[in-house]
Amino acid sequence: MSHQFNHVLVSDTIYSTLLKRDRSELHGQIGEAMETVYADRLEEHVELLARHYAWSSRLDRALHYLILAGQRAAQVYATEQARQHYEEALARLPNVAHGPMQALQVHQGLGDLLTLTGDYQAARQHYEAALQAMAGANEALRAQERGVLYRSLGQTYERQGDYAAALAQLALAESALEETTPPAPVERARVLHDVGWIHFRRGDLEAAEQNLLQALALVEGSSHHDVIASIYNRLGGVYYQKKELDKTSDYLHKSLVLREEIGDILGAARSYNNRGLIAYQRGDWEGALENYKKNLELQKRIGDAEALALSHLNIAILQMDCGDFAEAQASLEQSLEAAQKTGALFHIASAHMHLGRLHLSQASYAPASEHLEKSQQLFEEIGARENLVDVYHLLGEAQLGLGQSVRAADWAQRSLDLVSSLRTQPLGQSDQRGRAVRLLAKVKIAEKQWEAAAQYLRDSADIFRATGSRLEEGRTLVEYGRLNAAQDDRAAACADWEGAQQIFRELKAQAEEQAVAELLSRAAHI
Repeated sequence: MSHQFNHVLVSDTIYSTLLKRDRSELHGQIGEAMETVYADRLEEHVELLARHYAWSSRLDRALHYLILAGQRAAQVYATEQARQHYEEALARLPNVAHGPMQALQVHQGLGDLLTLTGDYQAARQHYEAALQAMAGANEALRAQERGVLYRSLGQTYERQGDYAAALAQLALAESALEETTPPAPVERARVLHDVGWIHFRRGDLEAAEQNLLQALALVEGSSHHDVIASIYNRLGGVYYQKKELDKTSDYLHKSLVLREEIGDILGAARSYNNRGLIAYQRGDWEGALENYKKNLELQKRIGDAEALALSHLNIAILQMDCGDFAEAQASLEQSLEAAQKTGALFHIASAHMHLGRLHLSQASYAPASEHLEKSQQLFEEIGARENLVDVYHLLGEAQLGLGQSVRAADWAQRSLDLVSSLRTQPLGQSDQRGRAVRLLAKVKIAEKQWEAAAQYLRDSADIFRATGSRLEEGRTLVEYGRLNAAQDDRAAACADWEGAQQIFRELKAQAEEQAVAELLSRAAHI
């Protein structure tokens, strides 16, 4: 038989008549009773235990359970709840006898949450405090935990685009891990994994691949599926950039399978994003959008500020290609807003680059240049050379639109020089090279240098056929048509445009299909 109060006011009135000392003792007794009754499943009741002990004189037990409650909430991405628990624990630290490990757990937990939500400066303050707390720990523990904290500091700098500072912290992490006995292969793999990602951001795909494969060798076949899945995912990104799509699909599939097996929501979201990229590259835009939306839905649930910026950006790129310019504008503004909140320079630069691209698609060349110049400045600041290849090409397109053919040719050549220095794919087999070569063809058309224009267009078409980029191949066909039209060969121009129109129709690139239809209509009335 159980008893309950018929009205909450009755229970509140009775509770208020108890002396404060009696209340404290009662809450302590409830906490002790719960520890006995639920001894085999305490983890299910850590929030309630934290609350009862917080109202008792047993503040040491309150601290213990507040930390556990914060960890439990963070595991299921209940970010605000986790933060409240950790902040309550932090407030009690000065008044409770505690060990260095508890101080570490509180500061590290808050640092991880603040990194997730994009408050990188505050996150670094907590990681530094955690490093100070480790001064009282034994040497073996200090070395391992220092390695983890330096790696976490590196992630905050990487997310803001300060790659030099990130690599410096990761070097400190590696040095700390060299002191561990026995070795710490899993944590060493995590460091190599992060170093590889920074090289990827900088466009050095060979160094990225090398570090990621070294990381994989340390953990593959172990039970650390979360680390393995993340390495698989990033290797997928490397092979995507290298146009090795079979390898890309294989690694992304293995990553997603592992992440779904272990219930890694954040990891699964990232895998959906990358699967969307593969579908996009293969011309399956419906599949790409489906994966992007799954990613966005999970990222909103998680609250990862950086990932939200990327999610909105990828959806915007697809919307632009489909001709949904108003929707693309809204998505890009959401991406830029999310990136600016966190100070993530890479994503701010990316949003500006694609806002520039959006204005180019609508022949608004002056605002396009403004966004692209902001993007150029930021990418140069953080050393993201792979992305600068695209920015230089787009700046050339903007200058050509403004009638500045010489400046356009200069930007095209800068793009070509940079892509040659990167050598992320076999020489000549890069969409970035193909776009820059096509821009040079457009410059030559503007200057009425027909033979040079034709040669550049042949080179561009060969590149896009080699890379399998149907959308870019269609765009080159459009320029072939313009070249033939400029030489009064209307039949050849219409044949080129009809070929481009068929490609755009297959890909559902509605805006570009409509633009070609208008060219054909005008040609028919000449």
